[in-house]
Amino acid sequence: MRFLLLAVAACVVALSTVSVVTGLHVKFVPCKNDAEEAPTVDFLDIDPCVEYPCQLARKSTYRLSLHFETGPEPPSIPVVQANLQANILGQWVSFPDFNRTDACKDSGLVCPLKPSSSYLYTLPIFVPSYAPPLHPVAKLSLTDTETKKDVACVETQVIIT
Repeated sequence: MRFLLLAVAACVVALSTVSVVTGLHVKFVPCKNDAEEAPTVDFLDIDPCVEYPCQLARKSTYRLSLHFETGPEPPSIPVVQANLQANILGQWVSFPDFNRTDACKDSGLVCPLKPSSSYLYTLPIFVPSYAPPLHPVAKLSLTDTETKKDVACVETQVIIT
């Protein structure tokens, strides 16, 4: 179980290396959801990252930047929760020390989020030394805490070194 948590932590940290300064617009796919219209994500950056898939070194900090647009509904989104997960052996596992119940704090987001508006979510993420070397798919989701629907959600490949 500890190995699984470490693997998840490494994946999450790897995803968090997304950034804007020396970062790279990384390849991503929108998360699968049952909504009629998926939220629009313009780009995902990991900084530093020079080539895809981004290599995330243990004991390093990365910056994740996600640019997205809210849909026309609902009228406003008062609070957003951020979740960072890694796909380990076919199971989505939450990154252990990643608790962002209010993603509007210290992230560049100003809540409530308004409909049909553009936002940039940024967050530094530290890859712990105990994270195992893996090549997981990482998933970052921003969820409306009231409706439990994704405001933005992406998956990308990373390499934990």
